[in-house]
Amino acid sequence: MAEDELRPSRWRNQHRALVDGKSSKDGPVSKRVAETIADDEGNVSYPFRVQDVIDVLESRDTIRGKQVDAARRFQQDFGRACLAGYQCPDLDRVLGEDSHSGGEPEKVASARDKVYRALKVLGGINSRTSNVVWAVLGLGETLTEVAETGRENRQRATGLLIAACDTLAVHYGL
Repeated sequence: MAEDELRPSRWRNQHRALVDGKSSKDGPVSKRVAETIADDEGNVSYPFRVQDVIDVLESRDTIRGKQVDAARRFQQDFGRACLAGYQCPDLDRVLGEDSHSGGEPEKVASARDKVYRALKVLGGINSRTSNVVWAVLGLGETLTEVAETGRENRQRATGLLIAACDTLAVHYGL
């Protein structure tokens, strides 16, 4: 195997991880999760998780408490609503009689209604704030990715996200 094959690609090297809110070349940003995480078989998995935009903003004291809770609640609703596109199911999993709870389509529809109501509170589905929230909290994009697509510049996207977290906290009654 050639030595060049063992090195990270040029594309990978252009992306810098954040450690304590600062750029780092040492690897991905991760933090230890307080509780253990079990896989499908009950084995304890490695208790680290990659930090997202909300974690970074919280570590910088840009958002706190209720704002973080509101952002996480929107992320959960968005995930339950299955709005991020199609994903491949685990084909090795054996489906039995109890594998479906029976209310899956209703849960998805309910989550979509919650996401719609939240976006409506943020100014409607075509507002700048809703677009940033959809991209960052929903799809998991970074603020830099939002800026690179030309939707908003990074500072404005950050401001819109912080304001949206405040508005969502009020909307969710937190």
